[in-house]
Amino acid sequence: MTPAEFRATLVRGLLMPLDPRTLLDPHHNGGPMNDLNTAAPTWLAEAEADRENFELDRLAEKMRRSERHAAFVNIKLRELGIEPVTWAKVDSSGGLDAALLVDEDYENGKYAVYATWGEHNDAVELWAQDYETPRRFSQMLNSIGSVAAAQIEAPKVPPLPRPDYRALALRAVNSLREDYVGCDAAAVAAAIHGLTYAVLHLAEQGAER
Repeated sequence: MTPAEFRATLVRGLLMPLDPRTLLDPHHNGGPMNDLNTAAPTWLAEAEADRENFELDRLAEKMRRSERHAAFVNIKLRELGIEPVTWAKVDSSGGLDAALLVDEDYENGKYAVYATWGEHNDAVELWAQDYETPRRFSQMLNSIGSVAAAQIEAPKVPPLPRPDYRALALRAVNSLREDYVGCDAAAVAAAIHGLTYAVLHLAEQGAER
């Protein structure tokens, strides 16, 4: 082949239309693309199913927890003889929908009052709200008079949960592991361990009586 013939053959090859399927499969020879697998792998389908089951389990647990808390709130209201506007219930997302005790009284400057379950305090809390103030903690529901007080008192900062002193003590002693301190302090660390566990043991014994 002469140089001129070679150049002519090269030009014809460059001008030939390109099959776009060769971009996806460089081994494609122009025939049907039967060997190109576009299906999702089996393990990915299993992973998606596992995730869906996890989400369903989590939603079911959330709904069960909300049902318990709604029951606690409604029992407390019945004990105090309170007939709410709406009872506590589970909302469409599985969360707790607080009981509405009284609507806002705009003319007399009174808040709307809701009863909900305080997970930090394990007790029924009253939350207040008006057109200017988002729903916020007001006070604990200790008596029927608490509702009247919540209508006129400004919402407050929720009380801090009671510290778990046992967990705090264990965290403290675990930070004083003997292999983390010097030889001179090993005896002191061991003594602190013993005293702390002794106090916890006595506290547990007293709680069981």
